[in-house]
Amino acid sequence: MKGRYLLTYLLSYAALVLFAVQVHAECYNGTGFFDPYEAYSRDVTWRQCLADIPVDFVAESAEIELKARVKNWGWHYPKLQDLLSSNTNIFNIPENFVCSLTPSTHPEENEFYTIVCSLQPHQIQWLLDDNCLYFKMDTYGGTYYLGYSTLTVCGSVPSENPGIDIEKDTNGYDADISPGPSILEGDQVEWTYVVTNTGDVVLSNITVTDDQGVTVDCTQSSLVPGSSMTCSGSGTAVAGQYANVGTATGGSPKGTSVMDADPSHYYGEAKSQGKVSPGIPLLLLED
Repeated sequence: MKGRYLLTYLLSYAALVLFAVQVHAECYNGTGFFDPYEAYSRDVTWRQCLADIPVDFVAESAEIELKARVKNWGWHYPKLQDLLSSNTNIFNIPENFVCSLTPSTHPEENEFYTIVCSLQPHQIQWLLDDNCLYFKMDTYGGTYYLGYSTLTVCGSVPSENPGIDIEKDTNGYDADISPGPSILEGDQVEWTYVVTNTGDVVLSNITVTDDQGVTVDCTQSSLVPGSSMTCSGSGTAVAGQYANVGTATGGSPKGTSVMDADPSHYYGEAKSQGKVSPGIPLLLLED
């Protein structure tokens, strides 16, 4: 019966709590405002969420602050007794909070007071798993007007230093400078593009392109720090000096884009010339 009451309450009062999230340095907080004209004489449950917490955020502390005003005092201090995880569907499990009440004595009728409770590490993890938590205030027979509730989590985001490197070869030559290897006109040209994650975070959405329209095939689109992959492309040699540039791009977990480019060259010998110059010598066999 109590579970159905809680669900009914949540559905009835979901529209009464408005959340505005702000980011302050390494702390994230959200404040919910209750209906100031609604007097609560039974246990009160509400859902509170935070937004824009980075995926790699390392939480160090968290607390919930509840501002209320006494209408009728109960037989015991009101307190936050239960914390409910919306992600794991844990309901009605008593949770221990480290709380302080201001003022510390019984507030008089119509007097405001504030409850501030610290969350334990596993409770903070529930928050980070779903960015939301359900809180419940036990009224112990009293009646209260609720003003606002502020949920705050503080910590740090590890710094990231993303980096990417590409090394392009033409027929096995690292031909950054012209003329590069000499290739007979009409022969097959093989390009390799070795892409390496030179940073300290995973790179995703990696793409490799060639400025001369060569189709580049890669085996994967993400790399962990220090790992490499070899992409490939091919074409038919044309006469004269040829140059193309391979470009690799990728993104970090925080959305930082990284890019690197590497040129390559070859010299295409026309078949009618019967000789190869001025590139790296190519042996021609005559019948």
